[in-house]
Amino acid sequence: MPRVVFARPFRSNVVSGGQKMIYQATGMLVCHGVDAMVWQRHGRPACLASDARHSHDRPPLGADDLVVLPEDVSASAALELLEGVAPRRILFCQNSFHYLRTRHADPTAFVWDGAITVGVNNARVVQWISGAS
Repeated sequence: MPRVVFARPFRSNVVSGGQKMIYQATGMLVCHGVDAMVWQRHGRPACLASDARHSHDRPPLGADDLVVLPEDVSASAALELLEGVAPRRILFCQNSFHYLRTRHADPTAFVWDGAITVGVNNARVVQWISGAS
């Protein structure tokens, strides 16, 4: 069974609502029998209570694994995170404005294997940018 790895490339000293959502989603997936974890290189925020599995180091990733990246990570940062591995890459878009800003600042071609969006408007923006229908 594939594993779901939520990758958080950002520092952990500032907690955003999106970061909290990622830890909550990971916990819910685990409660339903899914092998899921958070990979945050700089550690889990000390002020964030969570039972979600967590790793500082990049876990071994296989081709069947799903790596979920937030909408505000640049393509170059995502490629650096995933250097040398080829898991399936999923966009987690909670705020389309972050996604638009990131894509405008770093329009490097980056292919997503799928997307999870919060809300219909975010889904429309992701579809429009990716050319999907």
